[in-house]
Amino acid sequence: MEALPINNNNGQAHGYILYSTNVHLNPDAKLKIRGHVRYVVGKSI
Repeated sequence: MEALPINNNNGQAHGYILYSTNVHLNPDAKLKIRGHVRYVVGKSI
């Protein structure tokens, strides 16, 4: 859970937070994602 400044500074009670961003890459670029990805472009993996 995330330590968000909500619920009287008690953080998030349950659930998930979705983080997203836009990445502009050259056509020949490679994107490396480290860690465990749970959700990508509307498809659970």
